Amino acid sequence: MIFTKYSRYFLMFFILFCVSNTVHAFTQNEDKKILIIIPSQMKPYIGIVSSIRKELVENRWFGKINVLNLEGLSNSNEQLLKGNYLIIPIGARSVDYYLSKEINTPFLASFITESAFLKLSEKANRKGKRMSNFVGGVSLEQPSYRLVSLVNLIGENIKSVGVVLGPNTIRKRDDIKKQIEKIGGVLYLADIKPYDNPLKKLRQVFHNSQVVIIVPDKADFNRNLARWVVTLGYKYKVPVISYSKKYTNAGALISLYSQEKEIGKQTAELALDYIKNSKLSSRLLAPKYFQVHINQSVNKALDLKLPSNEVLVKKLYAAEP
Repeated sequence: MIFTKYSRYFLMFFILFCVSNTVHAFTQNEDKKILIIIPSQMKPYIGIVSSIRKELVENRWFGKINVLNLEGLSNSNEQLLKGNYLIIPIGARSVDYYLSKEINTPFLASFITESAFLKLSEKANRKGKRMSNFVGGVSLEQPSYRLVSLVNLIGENIKSVGVVLGPNTIRKRDDIKKQIEKIGGVLYLADIKPYDNPLKKLRQVFHNSQVVIIVPDKADFNRNLARWVVTLGYKYKVPVISYSKKYTNAGALISLYSQEKEIGKQTAELALDYIKNSKLSSRLLAPKYFQVHINQSVNKALDLKLPSNEVLVKKLYAAEP
């Protein structure tokens, strides 16, 4: 009887404690606003916004979240820029818009390539806009070490690795070369400039390589290259590592990419870190979460016997530095 009585008191205390903590968390954050800027209502951006919201709510952040859509923007919409604790521009156009405004609110960039962010930073600096408000962000690009880890999983005896880089990604050459050398491999590079004959350079790389990595560059560059890459992969029987599920479906062996919900989750985690600590590393980070997608027809044709997508992802996570 005594035990039941004290158990009841303990249960009441525990409930009051939980309610108290929830109320405290609510009052602590209710006056803080986050603004997410998106360039349009296209599916990727909406997916990232939904993922950010979900992650913030699940972590009991109860502040207000507004979304500013640059499509059909009016002066009244721009009022949303004021009074925010943190601004999260999604994509290059949104980052450019934020940097064009005279506001000092800290910002967290997301869903943007390193080259696009670098160009926008340089543009802002030329105009006297300091980048001191930048508190971190999430890039679209997979890190070089992860791509090379995937090469190792395709085949242990792969020593010649072809890499295709464009005008905006040539800066990655030294890092990729370093990662390939770590596994005892040799880099065969197709450095394709705007006025090059891409087919000539691609042929050389496919001829010399046991596997070819395609690094995404500008959208038009990617589109123009894709048909040649898939054709040469078939011709030379060389597996291609790509960066999107569509590329794999078109004929690449495997793609390594991050989904919108994964980019959103990581972005929200950084936002929560900033809210908690008021400081981040001010770096554009590589995606933390990722997926792979195998074209099983190509896998079979090349007689590679790769394991399932899920098994490969687990192995890649295990190889993370």
